[in-house]
Amino acid sequence: MTTDQLESEIAYMKSLAVSGGRGPLRNGANLFWAGLLYGAAAIGQYAIIKGYLPQGLWVSAGLWLGVSLAYAVIIAMTVSGRKCAEAPGSRASHSAWSAVALGLLSFFSAMIVMANMAPAEFNTMSFLLAPVVLVLYGVGWWVSATASGTSWLRMVALGCFAGAPTLCLLTNRPEQLLAYAAALVLFAMIPGYALMRAEKA
Repeated sequence: MTTDQLESEIAYMKSLAVSGGRGPLRNGANLFWAGLLYGAAAIGQYAIIKGYLPQGLWVSAGLWLGVSLAYAVIIAMTVSGRKCAEAPGSRASHSAWSAVALGLLSFFSAMIVMANMAPAEFNTMSFLLAPVVLVLYGVGWWVSATASGTSWLRMVALGCFAGAPTLCLLTNRPEQLLAYAAALVLFAMIPGYALMRAEKA
């Protein structure tokens, strides 16, 4: 085998490795349902604050816990029904979103501790929840774009990064919840649906 042939074979194997690592992302359903369910919960929370629905701490807690339980059941069903193997890029994206979920769980736990340690300041601090969610979503989308070679996902990530400080402009206003719901539709539900379509193609 000549040097040119060897280089050609190496280039071919490299192209196979790259293409094999950039299969379709398979976490679109997770993001679609997250955007739909938590976006609806944000609108429901706004309705509670404005008095359109019964008010009370347990009403709000029941709303978010109920949505989280529904989300967990849907994702469990989605994962159990998934039979085909994931490409390396899809596995890297899945790992990134798992880290995002753990980061959100840690942040929410920290907020609960802060609410008990400094209840007077918690109302204002609670308006950080939505911006932090968008920042972490942006990280997840950026990693997914790099791992899969799907360049348009970077635009979604940049939208998340721009949306976080924009939500902060609505601090101490219940309308932040409506803006947050819109952000979840734009940066989770719609891109998630697009990934679901691409997975089936």
